[in-house]
Amino acid sequence: MSGEFLLASMVFLIILSGIIGIAEERSKSVYSIQESVEARIIAEKVAQSLEDAYSGGNGHELIVEMSPSINGRDYRVKINSSGVLVDMGSRNCFSTYLAPRVTGPKHTEKNIVLYPSKRYRITHQRDEDGNHFLVIQETI
Repeated sequence: MSGEFLLASMVFLIILSGIIGIAEERSKSVYSIQESVEARIIAEKVAQSLEDAYSGGNGHELIVEMSPSINGRDYRVKINSSGVLVDMGSRNCFSTYLAPRVTGPKHTEKNIVLYPSKRYRITHQRDEDGNHFLVIQETI
């Protein structure tokens, strides 16, 4: 009887370790998916804010508040003429917008970086030639 018990215990432990391994892998997968979803939400929020400011017309402005982190990880939002990129190091998320030009407070920046836990003002402006553009600057 003790041999059978030992064999049954070993089979049980092998099955249990397999189940634990699968559960751990699923947990990592869920965590990864949650990070991707949060990054996508941030990218879409920034892109939508750019479009809202642009569609509001000259002088329209709004404030965007950045999340402190994505699942405890640091991130950067990079904006250029091709779109909005949320960069988390090993993982990225991209979203597009329709505004023709986005710049910083000096009006010469082509690449703007937004940082976690900061607030940014997006303002629709028009230059002396009548060209419309958006200005992004950090606010307090």
